[in-house]
Amino acid sequence: MRLPMNTSLATLKPSGIRRINALAAQHPGCIALALGEPDFPTPDVISAEVTAALGRGDTHYPPNNGRPALREALSAYMGNAGLAFSADEVILTDGATEALSAAFMAMLNPGDEVIIPTPAFGLYESIVVANHAKAVFLDTEPAQFQ
Repeated sequence: MRLPMNTSLATLKPSGIRRINALAAQHPGCIALALGEPDFPTPDVISAEVTAALGRGDTHYPPNNGRPALREALSAYMGNAGLAFSADEVILTDGATEALSAAFMAMLNPGDEVIIPTPAFGLYESIVVANHAKAVFLDTEPAQFQ
């Protein structure tokens, strides 16, 4: 028995960024700038903290909205920048795409439109379409990309 799929997924185009990155990987010495991947190893201080966390047994999923201490620190940081958000109003994600996906999932209804200023990361259209909304592109070149 075949299970039904989200019909919006069938309309998505392959990612050009992934294709370019795969082509770059075929050429030794080529520096690929397509995915935002750094061209240096993880700094030692970060690797050491990961090792220490493993040693402490800190290997479990955090709360869905992020670890309380980090949310509190971000709340304080934003407060210093003049933005008043309590730690309970802060949600952590692994990146912008995850944050946008979660926000779109919560807010969009079929047929809604999302304005995407271009040039833009190619995945933005995909997450709009996957949430049954319509991507509307706004060319920012005439305004010097502002």
